[in-house]
Amino acid sequence: MTAAAPTSGPLPTEEEYPSVHLLLLVTGSVAAIKTGLLLDQLSTERCNIRIAATKAAFHFLRRAQPSKTGIPFQSIITDEQEWSEWQAMNDSIVHIELRRWADIVVIAPLNANTLAKVATGICDNLVSSVMRAWEVRAKPVIVCPAMNSAMWTHPLTATQLSQLETIYMDPQTCAARKAVAAEAEQPATTEPATRQQESATTNTTAAVPAGADAATPICEAAHLPPTLAESMFQIVGPVSKRLACGDIGIGGMASVEEIAAHIRHTMELIREDKRRQFREARAKVPVADPAIVVAVASPVKPPSAEPEKTSPAADTPASAKAE
Repeated sequence: MTAAAPTSGPLPTEEEYPSVHLLLLVTGSVAAIKTGLLLDQLSTERCNIRIAATKAAFHFLRRAQPSKTGIPFQSIITDEQEWSEWQAMNDSIVHIELRRWADIVVIAPLNANTLAKVATGICDNLVSSVMRAWEVRAKPVIVCPAMNSAMWTHPLTATQLSQLETIYMDPQTCAARKAVAAEAEQPATTEPATRQQESATTNTTAAVPAGADAATPICEAAHLPPTLAESMFQIVGPVSKRLACGDIGIGGMASVEEIAAHIRHTMELIREDKRRQFREARAKVPVADPAIVVAVASPVKPPSAEPEKTSPAADTPASAKAE
């Protein structure tokens, strides 16, 4: 799926506005019904989107909420294609090809099962295999958790998200993020009950699971990352809402608007990095000497090795001709 660049005039060149390859991974959570709505949010972006989904995800994708874009079911890559497209040596392997193709991966929704698989390196389906082969600290990963409150607040969730942050972020950036998170956790002047209520209703921060150690480096999406290095691992959500079981609590996937905001911002960081690569590549091209260019454009005829022959009449004086 390809969306046009946001411009009213002629389309910009690839160097001016590079396209981005976005891989969307969908897992088995009721929040998968919002996949079409998320695609609507990205319909004006100049990006190529591929979708891969787990078997469980299709249970919810078939019940997706109506959207303008719709869900391209015929284009969704499945576990079956992972096996059927490889028949002999040198055939392409789907999860490796997707890993090479993508500039950014977004897991929306990320359920507890896939979180546990990715954090521990299990790769028993297409989605988990893509993440097992992902270029860590080179290409951004955005995860959008969606699970029951009991699962989100379980200590394992905090541990697994912490593991992913350590894997996907470089140590210095990860340490800086810990410092910012620790500073944000300092007691404020707001009453504890008020702070708790604000934390439960906000849609702009990722809640820290209860029972997590205070030093656990859970990535809070309180702001958009200013640099590409800081965007390598982002957690968007979850939020408090009425969940699939009917309970009201933390664990719902963030709004598609918020997820799209993180995706758009990260894609712009990727575009800027691609522009930089274009500039560096152009700067490495040797510039020809202007004098040589002129000489090549207007060649001078070389002198002849033999003396030029002249006719006898040309050497005869004018008086002799008159006689």
